[in-house]
Amino acid sequence: MPFPKFSDKYLKFRSPKVFWRNWHGLLGVLIALPLIFLTVTGVLLNHSDAFQLRQKQVHSPWVLEKYGFEQGEISTAASLVGGGYVAQSEDAIIYRGEVVATTLGELVGGAKVQNGYCLVTTKEVHYFGSDGGLIETLGSTVLPSGEILRAGVDQGKLLVLELEGEEGQKTLRFDQDMVAPVEEHVTDVKWSETKALSATEQQQVYQALSGEGIPLDRVILDLHSGNLFGAAGKWTLTFFSLVILVVSVSGVFLFVKNRTRRRKDCLKECASVCQDFE
Repeated sequence: MPFPKFSDKYLKFRSPKVFWRNWHGLLGVLIALPLIFLTVTGVLLNHSDAFQLRQKQVHSPWVLEKYGFEQGEISTAASLVGGGYVAQSEDAIIYRGEVVATTLGELVGGAKVQNGYCLVTTKEVHYFGSDGGLIETLGSTVLPSGEILRAGVDQGKLLVLELEGEEGQKTLRFDQDMVAPVEEHVTDVKWSETKALSATEQQQVYQALSGEGIPLDRVILDLHSGNLFGAAGKWTLTFFSLVILVVSVSGVFLFVKNRTRRRKDCLKECASVCQDFE
């Protein structure tokens, strides 16, 4: 049996009961997913403490943008000689999932040295201890004039830099205390290289740039109310709220109609039985 056309079933008026019954079913299907969404988010908000939603932070760039956070772009990333990676966003240097320094110049790379690690840009060397604390930033007062092209370590885990200056390229090697760079020819250097970050690594960098993020319970509350999507979200939830109201009213209408009809049918049946006994 072919299905009736939409206009015949939902727009052609036959009787109030048939009209409301058809639209009640259609609207019930329409609001099923929004109603489930509102129910789930409402339950989560009512039990926010049990689920520890306030202690959990959201760092998604898309969500942060909705709250007015400007997410910096990752301009450069490089492998760290000895393991790991380092990235740069504008003037921020990110390592081990946190912003460790602000800097001049573009990121060149990094390397683990004898007593810590160094993160290098074209103009500066940031020297950190093994505990991650910044020991010193070496700039123009220590380094020869020129632009740093590459950074790496030799076999003794001493920092080696390759610079381009007025006199051409030169190679510097630091001592273990990072205080006396000496120009010399160095062989067997492991150089830091540019790196394409994986999706997980990019997320780590964005999380570092976003700081603490947004509490999860606030995100769920704004999803529940539609505020996360601005005016469009509020009007969408308003529309579905009105549809829920219509479905509820039509449900009550159909219930009352069916109850009244059953009562009338019962009275007719009783009357018919009584006549049979007369």
